Amino acid sequence: KKKVTRKKIEPAWFEKLLKKPWYRGTDASEKGVGVAYMGQGFYVTWDKGIAEAFAQLSVEKTDDYPKKLHTYKIKPGLKLLDNMSKIMFDIKSDMGVSPWDKISTPSFAFYLTMEVKNAGYDGVIDDQATNGMVLFDGSNAIKVDETEII
Repeated sequence: KKKVTRKKIEPAWFEKLLKKPWYRGTDASEKGVGVAYMGQGFYVTWDKGIAEAFAQLSVEKTDDYPKKLHTYKIKPGLKLLDNMSKIMFDIKSDMGVSPWDKISTPSFAFYLTMEVKNAGYDGVIDDQATNGMVLFDGSNAIKVDETEII
């Protein structure tokens, strides 16, 4: 008999990252920048400096000071789609755009979110901190701290 060996499946590249603190930069009323490249939802990043930059962009857009930095813990067990995966490429291709297009119109974000949710995912994650992660349900991020940025 021939012995069948199975290749060990490595956990997704982001599994360890999900256990670390995540950040979101906002204006005083907790509005973000409003860019929705990976769909509609609650955007966070693992890079504190990036979140602080988004807080600055947010207040420049709304003039609603002070800037705020929020720290979150991500709930375990979420099913996340890698933004550079074949599944995401196929979803975008079916929508008539290339995988590298960064479209932030509300209609595109709505349809992208709907397609990713219909595929069974709770959000999308990217390997670039500037894109970070979008959670379709913001309650999957638990706020652990909030500070004003001077």
